[in-house]
Amino acid sequence: MVGKKYIRYDEALTDNEILTYSQIINQFRNGEIDFSDLKKIFLSYGVAINPVAKDISNKFMTISEADSIKKRISEQKYLYNDINHFILNSNNFKNIVFVIDYKAIELLANHGIPEYQKAMISILMKQLNCSYNKNEKIATERSKWKRRIAELESQLSKNDNIDKKIYKIY
Repeated sequence: MVGKKYIRYDEALTDNEILTYSQIINQFRNGEIDFSDLKKIFLSYGVAINPVAKDISNKFMTISEADSIKKRISEQKYLYNDINHFILNSNNFKNIVFVIDYKAIELLANHGIPEYQKAMISILMKQLNCSYNKNEKIATERSKWKRRIAELESQLSKNDNIDKKIYKIY
């Protein structure tokens, strides 16, 4: 891969593109679609998606587990956990490294997906625990994180109440 310049997705894609691609990858992650479907859906958006498999050479696993992973990878029948990140290419961009990380999680959480709302709360709590009000700028950021945590918890609580009401109906 010498000579290729890779670009982080959040430097090249719009928030709508990031959200759309994250939602599709989330379907793959949750087993709702397989890798073949993932590729087809991305192609329908004019985007070629290429997985970069995780390096399993230094992982502790049985020989049969390693052989199973190697077989899936060679047959391009990836599972989400086989993949380290994706490379996206289209007519509009080249060599975009895409992974579900902070920016994607934030957009998915803002879109109301409970598992990502919980992940975002966890991230913000970690940021709070690893920082202190050293100066006004950090104090302001910490206050913003606390408000965002409260918002996300409120949204999750509302979703839980809705789910409980639906469950009672049935």
